[in-house]
Amino acid sequence: MERTLFEVGDCVLQNVLDSFNTSEKSLQQDVITLTKWMQTQPHFPEIMEPKTLQNFLIQNKFSIERCKQKIDMYYTIKSKLPEIYGTINPNSPGMHRARSILYSVLHPRLTKEMCRVLFMKVRNKDRVNELLIGDISRNFINLQELRMREDVVFGDVMVLDCQGLAPLLFKVTPMSMYKSTVLIYERVYSLRLKKVYLLNLPAVGEKILSIVKKIMLPKLFERIEICTAETLKESFPIDMLPKDYGGEGYSLEELKDMWDAKFLEKKDFYDRLDQTRIHENLRPGKLKDDDILGVYGNFKKVDLD
Repeated sequence: MERTLFEVGDCVLQNVLDSFNTSEKSLQQDVITLTKWMQTQPHFPEIMEPKTLQNFLIQNKFSIERCKQKIDMYYTIKSKLPEIYGTINPNSPGMHRARSILYSVLHPRLTKEMCRVLFMKVRNKDRVNELLIGDISRNFINLQELRMREDVVFGDVMVLDCQGLAPLLFKVTPMSMYKSTVLIYERVYSLRLKKVYLLNLPAVGEKILSIVKKIMLPKLFERIEICTAETLKESFPIDMLPKDYGGEGYSLEELKDMWDAKFLEKKDFYDRLDQTRIHENLRPGKLKDDDILGVYGNFKKVDLD
């Protein structure tokens, strides 16, 4: 029997629907509408499951047209960004290496606002120089792929512990890589980011924030809060907060072990995703959101020296 790492109470979906002033009957009808539309798109490699379509609808505030654009981009972007999607399988040696260096884990419990919390923290400070920005993007996508199929994706909170991250931050990284990550967040998953907590910001923190400000939407940047472990105790239930920050919840190491096991359990699913690509020669019209092709020519390398 498969384990779930997404504890979603029976009332969560109804509460989400209520927040959008819609009903389960309307949701089901919208899912049918999107399913029928997908069946008319010969370039799609598959027809999405109802649960996945449900989450696209929630993320896009039940706009059918926005969902159509995001679903198309979900498949298309895999071929547009081979440097990210080409080595993304969570069971590959590269992703095992990345997870051995950096914790990047979702908590099974939702917040009272029905948000899913992502914790990121260096696990092995002696190997941070082996880590790439792309590794962080790939891990986020792998987590999100399961969320879209097993979770109710309403909102997100991030807790980023910057202690020990300096070697990664000082790397010369193409701005296109940062921008690609934001594109995936915004153009595919419509990330509804409610809060970002930054802990242990290093001395170059202001420079880091200036870069983040350039690539994030202003309304998202305003949701960043520089905090301490004590602040987290005020923001999360003590039985949810990881032991690493003085809480009584799962430690980050325990959460890592749970996610490693989940990725292995879903090996066939991720292997299938590796082969799921758009059939461009069968596309009936031009992609509406095709400006992603121009990303790389517009951004220079970022030097944090």
